[in-house]
Amino acid sequence: MIRKKLRKSQGGFTLIEIIAVLVILGILAAVAVPKYYDLQAEAKEKNAQAAVAAGQSALSMGYASSLLGSTNGPAKPSDALSDVELEPSALYNLSGNYTGGDDWNTVTAVTIKGTYDSVTNTGTWTKP
Repeated sequence: MIRKKLRKSQGGFTLIEIIAVLVILGILAAVAVPKYYDLQAEAKEKNAQAAVAAGQSALSMGYASSLLGSTNGPAKPSDALSDVELEPSALYNLSGNYTGGDDWNTVTAVTIKGTYDSVTNTGTWTKP
């Protein structure tokens, strides 16, 4: 006599378990996707702020160089801003509007505009 072995119940997921997992994944996706887009916008804003900070730093270094009488430094603020290298350069735009004059002796303030991928940030550098 050949005995047939009874199979234990086959392991698997029930339809309710699969639906529960899909509902949980849907809720997570509904929360995560908007947060991802917020993070992208925030990153663009921070990059624009970084461009402005790089411009302010370049102006401070150029001014310090002019005070020390260095011939290697930029002759005027616009030269200091144009010396700033931002990567990737195609996405950045750094410019300045000068108040008082375009040499280190007469400039009183520079309004710096940094743009990264259509997000713009402005800052002011004032001669110490």
